[in-house]
Amino acid sequence: MRPILFHIFLATILDLFPALLSGQNNPRFGTQPKLAIGPVYIEATTEMIRGRNDRALELIQHILKDHPGHSASQHNIAKIYFHQQNLEEAERYAQRAVETEPDNYWYSVQLRDIYEQRGNFPAAIEVQEKIAAGAEANPREAIQLSELYRRNRQDKKALSALTDFESNKGNQPAFADFKLDLLIKLGKTNEALEPLSFLRQADPEYPKYYELEYELL
Repeated sequence: MRPILFHIFLATILDLFPALLSGQNNPRFGTQPKLAIGPVYIEATTEMIRGRNDRALELIQHILKDHPGHSASQHNIAKIYFHQQNLEEAERYAQRAVETEPDNYWYSVQLRDIYEQRGNFPAAIEVQEKIAAGAEANPREAIQLSELYRRNRQDKKALSALTDFESNKGNQPAFADFKLDLLIKLGKTNEALEPLSFLRQADPEYPKYYELEYELL
């Protein structure tokens, strides 16, 4: 194995090691010992890293045949199907992963992305609302929720998602920049001056903010 491939493999395994144990205490596993599927899972992950998705799919399907509650395998098979643009199957397995581990952030993000890719914005919004509610002072999740509302033509809720976060967590440059862009798109030029002022104070040397203020006034 080439050094760079080995390091990628090692980093992936270390990152996914908790997932190897995911679902092992699930009733659907019966009395299976821990890591009983470990070697097969590691082999499947290695095949995914190498880009051999057909072989990885075969191995993961074997795991799920005996251990249908293994959430990490559900997540990975959804990832393969998503890569293959088989979004229907990707959604099915991503849903199973979230059902098995509803508090897993990455499983929820995967399901949200699949819903969004399929144009099912109400479902994507439902997932993202839960993600955003559990995020601590993370403007990225509020921005993502706002963007989904906007794409679903719910402009008032798009703005509300931002103002709610701002009132609870305070303003931040990346957050203010997105809010400014949204307000301009909605034609709310007077309200756009507030986040613009914040951004100008945060970065007084950036000429774009002064130019934009001139255009809005």
